[in-house]
Amino acid sequence: MSNNRSLPEMQRAIHNFRMALNLPLAKGALSLEALYAIIDALDNAARRIERR
Repeated sequence: MSNNRSLPEMQRAIHNFRMALNLPLAKGALSLEALYAIIDALDNAARRIERR
């Protein structure tokens, strides 16, 4: 497939990811523990995607 981003499943997954990330960040101040948990999850996801 030439444009993997056009898959409806990929679009849904990207939308869900953005919402999951933006909702807690928009609510206001998060604890450092919560922020680092988000950062760790993002870093781990990026590593897993890069290895594919």
